[in-house]
Amino acid sequence: MEEEDEQEIARHTVIKAALATAAACVVHYYNTYVDKEPCRINTQAGNRFVMEILDGNPTRCQEQFRMEKEVFISFCKLLRHRYGLQKTRDIGTHEQVAMFLMTLGHGASNRMLQHRFEHSGETISRHFHEVLTACVKLSMDNVKPHGRHAPFPEYLRSNPKFWPHFQNCIGAIDGTHVKANLPVDERIPFICRKGYPTQNIMAACGWDMCFTFAWPGWEGAAQDTQIFYQAIQSPNLNFPKPVGDEFYLVDTGYPNIRGYLCPYRGERYHLPDFQRGSQPQNLQELFNQAHSSLRLVIERTFEVWKARWRLLANMPQYDFPIQVQLIAASMAIHNFIRREAVCDQHFQEYDMNPDLIPTNDTNMETEESYHGADVDDGFMNAFRDGLAIKIASSI
Repeated sequence: MEEEDEQEIARHTVIKAALATAAACVVHYYNTYVDKEPCRINTQAGNRFVMEILDGNPTRCQEQFRMEKEVFISFCKLLRHRYGLQKTRDIGTHEQVAMFLMTLGHGASNRMLQHRFEHSGETISRHFHEVLTACVKLSMDNVKPHGRHAPFPEYLRSNPKFWPHFQNCIGAIDGTHVKANLPVDERIPFICRKGYPTQNIMAACGWDMCFTFAWPGWEGAAQDTQIFYQAIQSPNLNFPKPVGDEFYLVDTGYPNIRGYLCPYRGERYHLPDFQRGSQPQNLQELFNQAHSSLRLVIERTFEVWKARWRLLANMPQYDFPIQVQLIAASMAIHNFIRREAVCDQHFQEYDMNPDLIPTNDTNMETEESYHGADVDDGFMNAFRDGLAIKIASSI
């Protein structure tokens, strides 16, 4: 009898526990999906924050949105009128762009933006991708030569070491790496020589420090020459090839072929080598010193680009195609700022100090030892020798 009573009590206990669990599930479902209490209810908080920045001290806009107030307003207008960015009932284009720029410029996470702008994570993510799409469209229009090519700078024209010898030089080409965030089983092809995954990006720039070509998305282990040859040979990429006597400056990781002038291999080349030691000792070193001074334009361009967009130093866990799009978008905005800004603090440092050598490790491990000198162009070798003689005779 007692045993039956104990079994009955146990049965009732199980039933009560099951009912309590079911009731808890019903309450949780109701609170979560029926009677939802929004975590962030002030839909105007983000707009007020943006307006405070735009109406405040000019340095705040530069700090928060990484560009001057007038440039920010012009940028929003461009994305709205030409690239399809649209305001919504609760979020205008200024706020959408501000959220995107804070992600790109500061590496702000979705959660941080939720706190600052008081929107849901889904809302912030959706608008982030809408602005990104508009900026990628912009990159197709402005990551290319502005006109034919930027003119040779006046301060270089006045130096007999450069002018008129390099008058047909239209810019410089180099590769750079940006960290890639990938699943463990996909990392191996992307691991660079420093031991972590990156995407290798080939880029060209003009004398105005604007990107005229970019090809992001390559594996970090890819060779610069491999990317280079595919870029100049693929008709679908619209690479701005040199015409006639025009040429780009390239480093020793590239071949010395017509239209692409590299320095003498096996001789001193980098400017710090000359600053620490003696002045050029022969024609080859004299040419290399001049070549290195001019090719710094691509290093400066990379440094300004990476210094502005902190997300590039620590890429979040976006799908890899999104990471590639962020490179294109950030380069497009870089160009827009350069062409629109009156006094941008990142560019100003180099505008005021044209001989300044980049100090940060922005272009990590990109200069490779090129072992294909046998395919160097005889014409360009002779052209380089002629330039070296002209430079020596003019100084």
